[in-house]
Amino acid sequence: MKPIEMRGLTIGYDGRIMVEDVDLDVNEGDFLAIIGPNGGGKSTLLKGILGLLTPIHGTVTVMGEPPTQGRRYVGYIPQHSSFDARYPISVREVVMMGKRRDAKGLWFCDDDRKDAIDALESVGMADHVDRHIDRLSGGQRQKVFLARALVGRPKILLLDEPTANVDKRSGVSIYDLLRELNREVTIVLVTHDIGAVSSYVNRIACLNRKLIVHDEPLITPDMLDMAYSCPVDLIAHGVPHRMLDEH
Repeated sequence: MKPIEMRGLTIGYDGRIMVEDVDLDVNEGDFLAIIGPNGGGKSTLLKGILGLLTPIHGTVTVMGEPPTQGRRYVGYIPQHSSFDARYPISVREVVMMGKRRDAKGLWFCDDDRKDAIDALESVGMADHVDRHIDRLSGGQRQKVFLARALVGRPKILLLDEPTANVDKRSGVSIYDLLRELNREVTIVLVTHDIGAVSSYVNRIACLNRKLIVHDEPLITPDMLDMAYSCPVDLIAHGVPHRMLDEH
Protein backbone atom coordinates (compact mmCIF):
# COMPACT_ATOMS: atom_id res chain seq x y z
CA MET A 1 0.00 0.00 0.00
CA LYS A 2 1.43 3.34 -1.08
CA PRO A 3 0.69 6.57 0.80
CA ILE A 4 -0.84 8.14 -2.33
CA GLU A 5 -1.90 6.52 -5.62
CA MET A 6 -3.47 8.21 -8.65
CA ARG A 7 -4.72 6.52 -11.78
CA GLY A 8 -6.00 8.58 -14.71
CA LEU A 9 -6.95 11.36 -12.30
CA THR A 10 -8.79 14.28 -13.89
CA ILE A 11 -10.13 17.01 -11.63
CA GLY A 12 -11.24 20.64 -11.84
CA TYR A 13 -13.84 23.22 -10.89
CA ASP A 14 -17.36 23.61 -12.27
CA GLY A 15 -16.61 21.21 -15.10
CA ARG A 16 -13.40 23.02 -16.07
CA ILE A 17 -10.48 20.58 -16.16
CA MET A 18 -7.41 21.75 -14.23
CA VAL A 19 -5.54 18.43 -13.87
CA GLU A 20 -5.83 15.80 -16.59
CA ASP A 21 -5.09 12.08 -16.72
CA VAL A 22 -2.49 11.98 -13.93
CA ASP A 23 -0.84 8.71 -12.93
CA LEU A 24 1.29 9.07 -9.80
CA ASP A 25 2.57 6.86 -6.98
CA VAL A 26 3.92 8.57 -3.87
CA ASN A 27 6.00 6.03 -1.99
CA GLU A 28 6.58 5.80 1.75
CA GLY A 29 9.43 8.12 2.72
CA ASP A 30 9.26 10.18 -0.47
CA PHE A 31 10.06 13.88 -0.47
CA LEU A 32 8.32 14.87 -3.70
CA ALA A 33 8.40 18.41 -5.07
CA ILE A 34 5.78 19.51 -7.59
CA ILE A 35 6.73 22.52 -9.69
CA GLY A 36 4.89 24.29 -12.49
CA PRO A 37 3.36 27.59 -13.60
CA ASN A 38 0.64 29.53 -11.82
CA GLY A 39 -2.71 28.08 -12.81
CA GLY A 40 -1.11 24.77 -13.78
CA GLY A 41 -3.19 22.78 -11.29
CA LYS A 42 -0.76 22.24 -8.39
CA SER A 43 -3.08 23.41 -5.60
CA THR A 44 -5.98 21.66 -7.33
CA LEU A 45 -4.07 18.38 -7.20
CA LEU A 46 -3.51 18.75 -3.45
CA LYS A 47 -7.22 19.41 -2.95
CA GLY A 48 -7.94 16.22 -4.86
CA ILE A 49 -5.68 14.28 -2.50
CA LEU A 50 -7.54 15.79 0.46
CA GLY A 51 -10.93 14.89 -0.97
CA LEU A 52 -11.95 18.56 -1.25
CA LEU A 53 -12.60 18.04 -4.97
CA THR A 54 -14.32 15.04 -6.54
CA PRO A 55 -12.56 13.49 -9.55
CA ILE A 56 -14.17 14.04 -12.94
CA HIS A 57 -12.43 10.85 -14.08
CA GLY A 58 -9.98 8.41 -12.52
CA THR A 59 -9.15 7.61 -8.92
CA VAL A 60 -6.99 8.74 -6.02
CA THR A 61 -6.38 6.85 -2.78
CA VAL A 62 -4.63 7.92 0.43
CA MET A 63 -3.20 5.10 2.54
CA GLY A 64 -5.35 2.73 0.48
CA GLU A 65 -8.58 4.60 1.26
CA PRO A 66 -10.72 7.20 -0.53
CA PRO A 67 -9.44 10.71 0.22
CA THR A 68 -12.36 11.64 2.48
CA GLN A 69 -11.36 8.78 4.79
CA GLY A 70 -7.61 8.76 4.12
CA ARG A 71 -7.09 12.43 4.90
CA ARG A 72 -7.00 11.61 8.60
CA TYR A 73 -3.45 10.47 7.86
CA VAL A 74 -2.56 13.82 6.29
CA GLY A 75 -1.17 17.06 7.70
CA TYR A 76 -1.78 20.03 5.39
CA ILE A 77 -0.44 23.57 5.11
CA PRO A 78 -2.41 25.61 2.55
CA GLN A 79 -0.85 28.29 0.40
CA HIS A 80 -2.36 31.11 2.44
CA SER A 81 -2.88 30.55 6.18
CA SER A 82 -4.87 33.70 6.91
CA PHE A 83 -5.88 34.90 10.35
CA ASP A 84 -7.31 38.02 11.96
CA ALA A 85 -4.42 39.79 13.71
CA ARG A 86 -6.91 41.35 16.13
CA TYR A 87 -8.13 37.96 17.36
CA PRO A 88 -6.45 37.04 20.67
CA ILE A 89 -5.03 33.61 19.90
CA SER A 90 -1.74 32.17 21.11
CA VAL A 91 0.76 29.92 19.39
CA ARG A 92 -0.40 27.00 21.57
CA GLU A 93 -4.03 27.53 20.57
CA VAL A 94 -3.18 27.70 16.86
CA VAL A 95 -1.37 24.37 17.06
CA MET A 96 -4.16 22.75 19.05
CA MET A 97 -6.57 23.53 16.21
CA GLY A 98 -4.88 20.61 14.47
CA LYS A 99 -6.35 18.32 17.14
CA ARG A 100 -9.94 19.46 16.61
CA ARG A 101 -10.69 16.59 14.23
CA ASP A 102 -9.75 14.14 16.99
CA ALA A 103 -11.45 15.94 19.88
CA LYS A 104 -14.29 13.92 21.39
CA GLY A 105 -15.92 16.95 22.97
CA LEU A 106 -15.76 20.72 23.06
CA TRP A 107 -12.68 20.85 25.27
CA PHE A 108 -9.11 19.76 24.79
CA CYS A 109 -7.58 17.35 27.27
CA ASP A 110 -4.12 17.34 28.87
CA ASP A 111 -2.87 14.88 26.24
CA ASP A 112 -3.90 17.33 23.51
CA ARG A 113 -1.94 20.11 25.20
CA LYS A 114 1.11 17.87 25.54
CA ASP A 115 0.87 16.92 21.86
CA ALA A 116 0.83 20.63 20.98
CA ILE A 117 4.03 21.23 22.97
CA ASP A 118 5.67 18.18 21.39
CA ALA A 119 4.77 19.45 17.90
CA LEU A 120 6.18 22.90 18.70
CA GLU A 121 9.38 21.33 20.01
CA SER A 122 9.75 19.38 16.78
CA VAL A 123 9.84 22.65 14.81
CA GLY A 124 11.90 24.60 17.34
CA MET A 125 9.06 26.88 18.49
CA ALA A 126 8.29 25.62 22.01
CA ASP A 127 9.76 28.78 23.57
CA HIS A 128 7.02 30.83 21.88
CA VAL A 129 4.08 28.77 23.08
CA ASP A 130 2.25 31.63 24.84
CA ARG A 131 2.99 34.39 22.34
CA HIS A 132 0.28 35.92 20.18
CA ILE A 133 0.54 34.48 16.67
CA ASP A 134 0.70 38.00 15.18
CA ARG A 135 3.85 38.77 17.21
CA LEU A 136 5.88 36.27 15.20
CA SER A 137 7.88 36.76 12.02
CA GLY A 138 6.67 35.20 8.78
CA GLY A 139 9.12 32.31 9.11
CA GLN A 140 8.13 31.69 12.73
CA ARG A 141 4.43 31.69 11.86
CA GLN A 142 5.04 29.19 9.08
CA LYS A 143 6.78 26.88 11.58
CA VAL A 144 3.77 27.19 13.89
CA PHE A 145 1.46 26.23 11.01
CA LEU A 146 3.77 23.28 10.36
CA ALA A 147 3.43 22.27 14.03
CA ARG A 148 -0.36 22.48 13.61
CA ALA A 149 -0.09 20.08 10.67
CA LEU A 150 2.12 17.73 12.72
CA VAL A 151 0.12 17.66 15.95
CA GLY A 152 -2.15 14.89 14.67
CA ARG A 153 0.92 12.70 13.97
CA PRO A 154 0.26 12.40 10.22
CA LYS A 155 1.89 9.87 7.92
CA ILE A 156 1.85 12.36 5.02
CA LEU A 157 2.55 16.10 4.86
CA LEU A 158 1.09 18.19 2.03
CA LEU A 159 2.58 21.67 1.76
CA ASP A 160 1.47 24.34 -0.69
CA GLU A 161 4.22 26.95 -1.19
CA PRO A 162 5.45 26.82 2.45
CA THR A 163 8.25 29.38 1.82
CA ALA A 164 6.34 31.79 -0.42
CA ASN A 165 5.95 34.55 2.18
CA VAL A 166 9.18 34.23 4.15
CA ASP A 167 12.68 35.60 3.65
CA LYS A 168 15.45 33.50 2.13
CA ARG A 169 17.07 32.60 5.47
CA SER A 170 13.75 31.46 6.94
CA GLY A 171 13.04 29.49 3.78
CA VAL A 172 16.31 27.58 4.11
CA SER A 173 15.50 26.90 7.77
CA ILE A 174 12.09 25.48 6.81
CA TYR A 175 13.61 23.27 4.11
CA ASP A 176 16.20 21.99 6.61
CA LEU A 177 13.40 21.23 9.05
CA LEU A 178 11.39 19.39 6.40
CA ARG A 179 14.41 17.27 5.53
CA GLU A 180 14.61 16.16 9.17
CA LEU A 181 10.87 15.49 9.36
CA ASN A 182 11.09 13.43 6.18
CA ARG A 183 12.87 10.71 8.18
CA GLU A 184 9.45 9.84 9.62
CA VAL A 185 6.87 11.47 7.33
CA THR A 186 6.21 11.28 3.59
CA ILE A 187 6.19 14.80 2.11
CA VAL A 188 4.57 16.27 -1.00
CA LEU A 189 5.62 19.88 -1.55
CA VAL A 190 4.26 22.36 -4.09
CA THR A 191 6.79 25.11 -4.80
CA HIS A 192 8.09 27.69 -7.26
CA ASP A 193 11.53 27.58 -5.64
CA ILE A 194 13.11 25.36 -8.29
CA GLY A 195 16.61 26.65 -7.58
CA ALA A 196 16.72 25.39 -3.98
CA VAL A 197 14.31 22.49 -3.84
CA SER A 198 16.46 19.92 -5.67
CA SER A 199 18.94 20.01 -2.76
CA TYR A 200 16.31 18.59 -0.41
CA VAL A 201 13.87 16.36 -2.29
CA ASN A 202 14.32 12.88 -3.76
CA ARG A 203 11.81 13.24 -6.63
CA ILE A 204 10.56 16.12 -8.76
CA ALA A 205 7.39 16.41 -10.81
CA CYS A 206 6.18 19.20 -13.08
CA LEU A 207 2.45 19.88 -13.41
CA ASN A 208 0.89 22.05 -16.09
CA ARG A 209 -2.48 20.35 -16.42
CA LYS A 210 -0.56 17.15 -17.24
CA LEU A 211 2.19 15.68 -15.09
CA ILE A 212 5.80 14.73 -15.77
CA VAL A 213 7.57 12.83 -12.95
CA HIS A 214 11.31 12.30 -12.59
CA ASP A 215 12.41 9.78 -9.97
CA GLU A 216 15.49 11.80 -9.06
CA PRO A 217 15.98 15.34 -7.72
CA LEU A 218 16.61 16.54 -11.26
CA ILE A 219 14.80 19.22 -13.22
CA THR A 220 14.75 18.09 -16.86
CA PRO A 221 14.43 20.21 -20.03
CA ASP A 222 10.96 18.72 -20.58
CA MET A 223 9.87 19.99 -17.16
CA LEU A 224 11.20 23.49 -17.85
CA ASP A 225 9.52 23.56 -21.25
CA MET A 226 6.23 22.47 -19.67
CA ALA A 227 6.52 25.00 -16.85
CA TYR A 228 7.68 28.04 -18.78
CA SER A 229 7.11 27.33 -22.51
CA CYS A 230 10.46 28.91 -23.36
CA PRO A 231 14.16 27.96 -23.11
CA VAL A 232 15.53 28.27 -19.55
CA ASP A 233 19.01 27.84 -18.11
CA LEU A 234 19.44 27.09 -14.40
CA ILE A 235 22.42 28.85 -12.87
CA ALA A 236 23.76 27.41 -9.61
CA HIS A 237 25.00 29.68 -6.82
CA GLY A 238 28.68 29.62 -5.95
CA VAL A 239 30.97 28.84 -8.89
CA PRO A 240 28.88 29.91 -11.94
CA HIS A 241 27.94 26.96 -14.15
CA ARG A 242 24.91 25.74 -16.04
CA MET A 243 22.72 22.98 -14.61
CA LEU A 244 21.70 20.67 -17.45
CA ASP A 245 19.99 17.28 -17.40
CA GLU A 246 23.39 15.55 -17.28
CA HIS A 247 25.63 17.23 -14.74
